[in-house]
Amino acid sequence: MKIYIGTPAFTKCYSQQKIIISCLTTIFIVVLYETNRSNIKIMKSNNSPTASELAILQLLWTNGPLSVKEVHVALDQDKPVVYTTVLKTMQVMMERGMLDRTSEGRKHIYRAVIAQAATQDKLLDSFLYKTFGGSAKKLVMRALGQHTPDAKELEELKAYIASLETKENPDK
Repeated sequence: MKIYIGTPAFTKCYSQQKIIISCLTTIFIVVLYETNRSNIKIMKSNNSPTASELAILQLLWTNGPLSVKEVHVALDQDKPVVYTTVLKTMQVMMERGMLDRTSEGRKHIYRAVIAQAATQDKLLDSFLYKTFGGSAKKLVMRALGQHTPDAKELEELKAYIASLETKENPDK
């Protein structure tokens, strides 16, 4: 059966195709939105390192790129840890975008991708708000109450406070 342009059959068929295309476009947009939304949730929920991930990151930040064996040996000095657990943790960290890996022969060399300062800032902010209700004063007072600073540390703290005061009041 042939349908000619301008006939009622063409108009009916054409409008049905437009509706179908419109519906498919809407479905595609919804699927794309939901996929991206779930990916964003995964990224948000997985962006803070766990305690064991943080221990690995500390080693990589301090020593630079290391193999799994080197990380295992260093972690095993503090407390016994199984090699395969370290390997799996580092593989997961790579999937989460915390580490990068290169091959040197048969061994894989891992390096930290996330910055130390940015990670520390994020963890400190989270700790500050969860533990001290966002009060930096409470955190500092608690820290100084638990740890007695020596004379050099006190001078550094005073200098830092003075620099903060001059930032707030540049007229001084």
